[in-house]
Amino acid sequence: MSNRLRIAIVVNLLMLGTFANNALSTIYVIYEKRFGFSSLTVTAIFATYALSVLVALLVVGRLSDDVGRKPLMIAGALMLILSSVIFLLATGTAMLLVGRVLVGFATGTVMPAATAALVELEPNHDRRRASLITTVGFLSGAAIGPLVVGVMAQYLPRPTVTPFYFEIAIQVVGLVGVLALKEPAEHGLKAMNWRIQRPAVPKEIRSGFAMAGVVVTIGWVVGGIYGALGGSLDAQLLHVRSHALAGVVFFTFAFIGGASQIVFRARSARHSMFIGVTATLVGIICVEASLFAVSAALFLVATVLVGVGNGMCFIGSLALINEIAPLHRRAETVAAYNVVGYFAISLPVIGVGLLANVFGLKSATVAFAAVLVPLAAVTLVTLGRSPARPKSVVVELEPSMTEAALGYSADAAVAAPQN
Repeated sequence: MSNRLRIAIVVNLLMLGTFANNALSTIYVIYEKRFGFSSLTVTAIFATYALSVLVALLVVGRLSDDVGRKPLMIAGALMLILSSVIFLLATGTAMLLVGRVLVGFATGTVMPAATAALVELEPNHDRRRASLITTVGFLSGAAIGPLVVGVMAQYLPRPTVTPFYFEIAIQVVGLVGVLALKEPAEHGLKAMNWRIQRPAVPKEIRSGFAMAGVVVTIGWVVGGIYGALGGSLDAQLLHVRSHALAGVVFFTFAFIGGASQIVFRARSARHSMFIGVTATLVGIICVEASLFAVSAALFLVATVLVGVGNGMCFIGSLALINEIAPLHRRAETVAAYNVVGYFAISLPVIGVGLLANVFGLKSATVAFAAVLVPLAAVTLVTLGRSPARPKSVVVELEPSMTEAALGYSADAAVAAPQN
């Protein structure tokens, strides 16, 4: 088996994970009608994934260093297939929750193992190139998933069944590829030494960590709202009934957010965060304007803005963490950053779902904007007054953030400073 094929197999597995996660966003609105659950239930189902990923990262993320990359990738591939079978057979909310838990565990199991495998399979062990390959695969699945499922739901029969036959087919192909893969790890493997990655923030960097935490929360909470309630916004408030068009919106959000991470990853942390918070602030105002004007076109413009904000808030806040975290404590610091980020796309989103359940979806979005806009404005003022740092950091993107958080390498998530 050629090395290129081995790399393709691993990248494909990463794509399958993010494909499975984001695909459901397009058809939540169908489940909402079929099973009769509320916006609160939709957000709870969405948030279950984020919390499951976090648990998997902290609990099993280190294991591939001991037992090898391949066993963890096989386990993740099997969980993905099982989750699709559960979605295929789903007859109620409980099965959707179980399926989401499995997708989350699968993603959290695969990400660190596949990320490390790609570094080992890269001919020169070039971390930066391996990170770029990883990121493209990771973000491709996130963007393509809702688009493909949206088109299937719109134009093919049985919209909550047919997409999962397709997913199971491509996931089985992915599993076969991983089974045929030679173990990528080159270091000597050993008996499993299981331990939980402990998140912690050194006292001397807590103010900087707080800023990074606020910024990633601003960016990611908007992403959570899009992922959980975007389909409901389209259907209920914008009167858009096309699942395919909803898929285009989700594709735009994920693609723009991912592209901004890749294009601007060498900018300074402060500059990236400022751009990200500004784009999010303007974007969420445009979202509200589009809902009151019932303008799908303006909503698409807003989606581009909040997509940029999502990507830049992430890359900037992670760059700040990499700048300030002591080398010997970087893993636990980025693990704490992970905790903040994944809670940001789960708990606040459930809160919005609760408000929507009580007061209606439009009122819930207004309340959300009423909290987020002042927070973003204060954050911009704080960033504007903070001293500029003399260096910029080239940051490896989301999958490699996981690698750093789980302690595979103290310098995995940061390259040399640029003068």
